[in-house]
Amino acid sequence: MILMDTRQLKAFVTVASTRSFTKAAEILDYAQSSITGQVGSLENELGIKLFERLGRQVVLTQKGQRFIKYAEKIINLSYDAKEAVSDLLNPSGTMIIASPETLAAVRLPPLIHHFHNHYLNVELIVKKCHPKEITSLLRNNQIDVAFFLGREMNFPDIVSEILLFEQMTLVSSPHHPITGKIPVTIQDIQGMTLILCEEGCGYRDAFEKVLYKAGVQPGTVLEFDSIEAIKKCVIQQLGITLLPRMAVEGELNRNELTDLQLQGADFDMNTQIVYHKDKWISPALSAFLKHSREILANRVS
Repeated sequence: MILMDTRQLKAFVTVASTRSFTKAAEILDYAQSSITGQVGSLENELGIKLFERLGRQVVLTQKGQRFIKYAEKIINLSYDAKEAVSDLLNPSGTMIIASPETLAAVRLPPLIHHFHNHYLNVELIVKKCHPKEITSLLRNNQIDVAFFLGREMNFPDIVSEILLFEQMTLVSSPHHPITGKIPVTIQDIQGMTLILCEEGCGYRDAFEKVLYKAGVQPGTVLEFDSIEAIKKCVIQQLGITLLPRMAVEGELNRNELTDLQLQGADFDMNTQIVYHKDKWISPALSAFLKHSREILANRVS
């Protein structure tokens, strides 16, 4: 008889989305040993191996990939069942939130902290995802709400609300030769090695369109799925990159990166909160939308 509970499933889904037991423990506010134990218990009950380790990351096995969609459905059903009988004045239940890496690391922690202090009975699961996955996740009801960084999302079945403008910054190592040209123009990027996020990222797409329109051909393009990896490569003088300023503020303050003060290009990037137009706005989701506006749009501390 399978005795899996939602804690085990939430631990499993969070490890799968972060590819890290350590990060999952931080998000769920558990000791890492607890997360490891919950996933191990789930594997024992199912009689299968859900993860395998590849270097410092953990990845889903084939059976883990097959099981995760059922785990997410069970979590969502559990949330819906709790909400159906909850007190409207005291929101409770579980919400699954999708977010790209940058927003999850920089923008969401103060929001989640503030929300949790007000609604102790609402559990939040943050699922890191690629921007191009968001609409599919919303349409399949695999998540409740998502954060998105880019130009305004415009789909008839998706509600998109802009919370704040995000400044984009072209950066390099302080020792990179291009720093001698500050402020830099688009033409100065000709032949330069670029270190960029994956294709489909909103600000990468906007950057490449600006380069194409200006007739500028960069040299090598190195692609990473990690903001931290991109920054470390730029610090090591492997190339230059365009990132949200919020993601490089610390490195700029420590003089590990230099703002190239790019001239002649505007990137209209915004942090947005999005959800499906047919999504039931539960008391918990209503409260979360309200706090998102207060904390992110108004920068309430």
